[in-house]
Amino acid sequence: MSSALGEASSPPVLAGANRIDVSGLSAVLDRIANPELLARGCVNVVGIEPVQEKLGPRWDRMKEHIYERVEKYIARHLTASEYHCRVSDAQYIISMPEENAHSAQLRCFRILEEILTTLLGRFTLEQIKIKAITGTEGEFLIARLVDTAALAKSAAMASAAKPGIVQENNVVAFAPPTRATITVGEKELHLQFEFHPVWDLHREAITSFALYTAVETEQSRASGANKIPRAQLLPEELSAIDIAASEHGRDILNYLLGRQTQFILHLPCGYETLANSRSRQRFLETVKRLSPELRRYVAYELVDLPIGIPQSRISSLVAMLKPFGRGVLASVRPTRAELLTFHGCGLGGLTLDLEALDLREDEMFERIGLFRDLGHMTCDRLIAQGVNTRSLAIACWALGLTHMSGSSVEPPVAIPRRMHRFNARDLYRD
Repeated sequence: MSSALGEASSPPVLAGANRIDVSGLSAVLDRIANPELLARGCVNVVGIEPVQEKLGPRWDRMKEHIYERVEKYIARHLTASEYHCRVSDAQYIISMPEENAHSAQLRCFRILEEILTTLLGRFTLEQIKIKAITGTEGEFLIARLVDTAALAKSAAMASAAKPGIVQENNVVAFAPPTRATITVGEKELHLQFEFHPVWDLHREAITSFALYTAVETEQSRASGANKIPRAQLLPEELSAIDIAASEHGRDILNYLLGRQTQFILHLPCGYETLANSRSRQRFLETVKRLSPELRRYVAYELVDLPIGIPQSRISSLVAMLKPFGRGVLASVRPTRAELLTFHGCGLGGLTLDLEALDLREDEMFERIGLFRDLGHMTCDRLIAQGVNTRSLAIACWALGLTHMSGSSVEPPVAIPRRMHRFNARDLYRD
């Protein structure tokens, strides 16, 4: 751009103009029909075609929901003087009148980065499509493709002090890999990390994400078996998995909070991990490296607690973890004796995994009621996990639980999103 305007030079625009049909969208043409605006390069088009391609035949059924989410992502990054509008099945025009070409395209890159990261997880740099609008011709926009490789370098340089963009084999690694392989003894364990959105019923929002680790071995893969349950793993294997999960959770928090994506992370910690001095030391070393800022966003969840564990032991585990997070949760069995054990131990919440109960729904309703009645004597937060049917979700809501997660709420994701609105009506979406 002209140095007289004091503007940074824009990234190279690749050769090969194309035309975008905006017939019937006169409001779009009115908003950008300013030669100076187009000359300054502050009007661009971003594409979500990779999402469309991934969904394939499901696109027509899901596109309205996708549009709603994309609109929210774009809108929260724009000021009152800026403008956006969907101009095709998978393209959005974004006008930033106060920006120069470089800063406008860099902001568009980051917006599209967030959208594709949330909806796809990982993707190649070639899938990021940004087009600079250079003019109009009747009811067509004249657009040229922006060199996103140059934008990626600029984004990485601009956020050098924060977790940034890393390119490996031309794949944009926006977050730590969702898979890992660890060796315990002579056995290799293949781990897949995923985050389950947790609905806060009082706030009517998804505020938290619970980290889960699916485990496979070569033998389980060969046999076509489902993921290996924790109950079938050895204590040393459980400890190694918890430590790997804590490292992944720490890296995810570092990355996403550096990008202003705020959420509460529920980080699991098994009893065997804390009971063994060596694994306890490794786990605590990992969480001690969380900065004071990051600790505000972590709640530890005690899992695999043995039947009959003394109250004093629970209290000591809570005291051990509390300095490194915002609080401690405990996964419980819905029995009177066990629920009473947790009273007075300093817990911030209790969790109940409905999927693990393996009961009929009518039997589950009774257990949920018991969990509610006795759980409220211990703490205010009562969280149902594995809520995989709408009827179970309605039961948890009607019976007075405070949080829930499961496929009837939102499916697991590879990378957490920031906190967002969710209410009972969303249970009935397609």
